[in-house]
Amino acid sequence: MSAPELDVDGPAAPPRSNGELVFDEPWQRRLFATTMALCEAGAFTYPEFRERLIGEIGTSPRPYWWSWQDALEHLLADRQLCQPGELAARAETFAEHSRH
Repeated sequence: MSAPELDVDGPAAPPRSNGELVFDEPWQRRLFATTMALCEAGAFTYPEFRERLIGEIGTSPRPYWWSWQDALEHLLADRQLCQPGELAARAETFAEHSRH
């Protein structure tokens, strides 16, 4: 399976600088990589994720990568790919690694 083609403009387009993706924090890069790996593994398609992302962006004035996180968490929960509480535990682990 090939890597999904990301939007260059519009609501789902990730932040870029000179055409390169921009991550302000390490957790954002890990979140992006995790999402792409799940798409490539067939857990869901990028168009399914993209639809969720656009929905999150439209309903919340949060920064882009927080909307991305919300979209991924909701998609994983709806698909029952993670047990209740597992997402919160993994998010805390990501946050701990970002602080060190």
